[in-house]
Amino acid sequence: MPGAIQVPPSGFPVILGPDCGVTGGYPVAGVVIDADLHKLTRLFNGISISLIPVTREQAAKAYSALAKAITNAITRPSDLGSW
Repeated sequence: MPGAIQVPPSGFPVILGPDCGVTGGYPVAGVVIDADLHKLTRLFNGISISLIPVTREQAAKAYSALAKAITNAITRPSDLGSW
């Protein structure tokens, strides 16, 4: 599952990306919500991040807000006016 946070024996958490395999063998400490998965692309090995617990309702609201922002950011030919 993309966004799953696994903790291997080393104790250093690993966040699985979109090309991840199945989770298994290591404990899963949590999951990055869908609305924040795109932020993982800006991370690199060894960086420290903070995670904030959210409810399912908060996660759904964040996803809706992201979808709306993406929809509003798309430029349609009709939005460009006449040439």
